[in-house]
Amino acid sequence: MSKNVFEHRVHQADFCVVGGGVSGMCAAIAAARRADKQRASGRKLGALHGVPITIKDSLDTAGMVSTAGTLGRATFVPQADATVVARLRAAGAIVLGKTNTPELTFSLETDNLVYGRTVNPYDIKRSPGGSSGGAAAAIAAGMSALDVGSDTGASVRYPAHCCGIAGLKPTHGRVPRTGHIVSFAGVSESLTTLGPLARRVEDLDLILRIIAGPDSYDPHIALAPIGDAGKVSLNGLRAATYTQVGQVDASEATIKAIGSASDSLRDAGVAIQSTSPPRLTEAIDLFFGMFAGDGGEGLKGFLDMLYYVKMIESREMIWGMTGKGRYVKLDAVVPHNSIRRFKYGPHF
Repeated sequence: MSKNVFEHRVHQADFCVVGGGVSGMCAAIAAARRADKQRASGRKLGALHGVPITIKDSLDTAGMVSTAGTLGRATFVPQADATVVARLRAAGAIVLGKTNTPELTFSLETDNLVYGRTVNPYDIKRSPGGSSGGAAAAIAAGMSALDVGSDTGASVRYPAHCCGIAGLKPTHGRVPRTGHIVSFAGVSESLTTLGPLARRVEDLDLILRIIAGPDSYDPHIALAPIGDAGKVSLNGLRAATYTQVGQVDASEATIKAIGSASDSLRDAGVAIQSTSPPRLTEAIDLFFGMFAGDGGEGLKGFLDMLYYVKMIESREMIWGMTGKGRYVKLDAVVPHNSIRRFKYGPHF
C-alpha cells in the first residue's frame, strides 16, 4: 500500500516539484520486495526497514546518477555510497531517487542546467528555498518520508521553513561528509554539515542517530553520544524570540506563529524573552566576509579539486574527484558554473 502511494506521488509531482530530480523507481520497487521477503522470513529488521526515502543530489549514491546539479557530472554514476547513504540503507531504508540541488549547492534557490527549477509544492509560483530545495519539496509533496541534505548557510533550515517541514543542521562534527560534493576540506569545512529533513521533529531524532558518528574518512567527526531528547526538562530553560531584523518586520503570519509557539513553550515552563541577537543586521556581510575573505582562493581551490581538465584528442574531458579522493572520468564538457554568477559584493 505505502509503495503504491509513494510511487503515485512521485509520478504525479515529479516534473512540477523537482524538475526530474527523482528517479530510480524500478530499483526501489525491487528493493521493497526484498524488504517484504525479509520481514516475512522473520529476520531482524533495521529502524528504517522498508521506509522510502530520497537523497539530495549533492551526495553520492552507488549505481545512481549523482549530478550535484552541474553539467560536468550529468552522467556521473558513483561506485560507492556516501557514508550517510550507506548508513540509511543499512538501517533498511529504500532510496527512491535523488532530489534537486542548485549547482554544487551554492544557492538559496534550487535551479540548475541539468534538471531545471524546483518549485514549492504549496504554490508553484514560489521557491522551495535552497540548496536542499528538492529534498524539502519532495517531503512536503508526500513523495518521500525523509531526506538528507547539506547546510553551509541555511541550506537545510531555509528549505524546511519554505516548505513547512522539519529540518536540522547538526552540530559540526556530528555527521561525516564523506561522499558529499562539498567535502570536509577547504574554506567551508567548519560551516558545512549534513542533516535530516522530515515531516516531524521525532523523525529527525531517529535519522540523526543513524547517520551520526565517525566513519574513518572525515577527520573532523567526534565520537560523541547523542542524548535522549525525551529526558530534557523544559522547565527552567530559557528561549528568546524576535520578529524584526533591523527595520524589517516579519509577515503577520510569521509573527502569529512565533507568538503561538512562545505561548506553548511558556506554558511548559520555558522562560521566554523577546530580544534580538546583537548586530543581527551585520550577519549577512559577516558570513560572506568569512566565506569569501580570501579573495576567492578557497572557492577556486574547490573547483580545481573538483574538476581537472585535460585535453585528449582535441576534446576537453572532465575528471571529477570523488568524496574519497579518487579521480574518475566523466562523460561531459566543461560545466556551466552558476557560482561564477554569484555576487559576493565587495569581498571579491
